[in-house]
Amino acid sequence: MRQAALAEKLDQDESVRLKLLQTNRMILANAYVEKRRGEVVKPSTAEVKAYYDKHPELFAERKIYELTELVIQPKPANEAEVLARLGDGKQFDEFGRWLNEKRIPHGSRPHTAAPDNMPADIASKLSKLAVGQAAVISNAEQISILRINALQPQAVALEQATPAIEKKLLDERMTNAMESALKSLRDKAKLEYMPPYGATEPVAAKQ
Repeated sequence: MRQAALAEKLDQDESVRLKLLQTNRMILANAYVEKRRGEVVKPSTAEVKAYYDKHPELFAERKIYELTELVIQPKPANEAEVLARLGDGKQFDEFGRWLNEKRIPHGSRPHTAAPDNMPADIASKLSKLAVGQAAVISNAEQISILRINALQPQAVALEQATPAIEKKLLDERMTNAMESALKSLRDKAKLEYMPPYGATEPVAAKQ
């Protein structure tokens, strides 16, 4: 079929030529990415150990949490009063009744979570709390409160954690390497204007 297409000069068709050029550009761009990725050095044993020691909440002191997540949405104007009423979370049921009395919209649900399946900042907050206490995550739209109902220690040894840590560190290095490579390419890039466009011509606004 390729030979038949060449015999019919389909490779000279403008739309086909454009597709061939686009494919060629993509292949070369991917080759560049793979070359940069191949230059990234695998994390050393010492680096893996340092990451393990730096994040005990994920490994040596890892816990499985039984949580109640209470979401207040939209975020109330009296946020400071709400958080003061919550306190450390030990009077959680009383806090829920107070929200009802104040008619502050909210909802709650129980769920089980592990630190490796949540954002690092939340895992760090929970690791410092005891059963009955709560962590607060506040953003522009809502307040999320995670109350620990129970926890089960489930430590992960360095040997078990090593493959996951190596992958995480390697992925981070590859991301950083690509960002650095792209920045370098952009810094060196020159924009050339071809007819009928000129460097000083304003771009027409879309209707």
